[in-house]
Amino acid sequence: MTDLRFVKLAIAILERPDLPASAKIVHAFLRDAAGDDGKCWPGIRRIGQGCGLDKSSVLRAVSRLEVAGLIAVERRENGRSSLYRFPETGSVSRPVAKRDRSQSAAGGGRRSRPEASAKCDLNQKEGKAKRKKGRAARSPSPDGRVASFFEWFTEAYHKATGERYLIQGAKDGALIKRLLRVMSEVDLQEAAKRMLSDPWGNQHASIGLLSSQINVWRRALQGKDEEKAGYTPAQAGEDYGRVGRRFA
Repeated sequence: MTDLRFVKLAIAILERPDLPASAKIVHAFLRDAAGDDGKCWPGIRRIGQGCGLDKSSVLRAVSRLEVAGLIAVERRENGRSSLYRFPETGSVSRPVAKRDRSQSAAGGGRRSRPEASAKCDLNQKEGKAKRKKGRAARSPSPDGRVASFFEWFTEAYHKATGERYLIQGAKDGALIKRLLRVMSEVDLQEAAKRMLSDPWGNQHASIGLLSSQINVWRRALQGKDEEKAGYTPAQAGEDYGRVGRRFA
């Protein structure tokens, strides 16, 4: 038999006519995922899997909950998922009512053991600290060149186009990290300058286009897809060769 898990949905949320069903489901899911401090950070894909919703439905539901003031969303960069916080309460835990000792004694009931509860809380905190330390040890060290290139590229993009470049978070970071494995930051900047100096490239400039164009240069210099590239390796010359030879 399938192991069923249940989440609680507050009546006050359930009865709200201004919220669609998807928003109520997402609210219940985030409530269940939140820790004792009322915070959680599941990714959009994880929320969709847990609620049976697609990505766009999850994003709309989160937006509705945020506008309604039911959650606070802290959108983080560098590929980290957003942090969700429930502003109406600082904690999802509920206070336990004190029992009347005289009634407990008369009824033969068992008295609570505060020392056991304190020990359980301590064990939970130690367990969380160990898991957090383990995740940090497994996480790869960040490549400082990625942030350095982003800083340079956003400034170069602004000078070339007069507009602000909006970094696509984890996607752009992954592309730059992959390129920096096989070429230097200086050569990558040189390739970006080539893209920004080209009329079409300037109009459509992005980290994704830069990565694709570098692959085109590589294939042209290897004698592949010359017609698609629009030039032969000989025509590319040293202008493209400095970048392309890094991939040959």
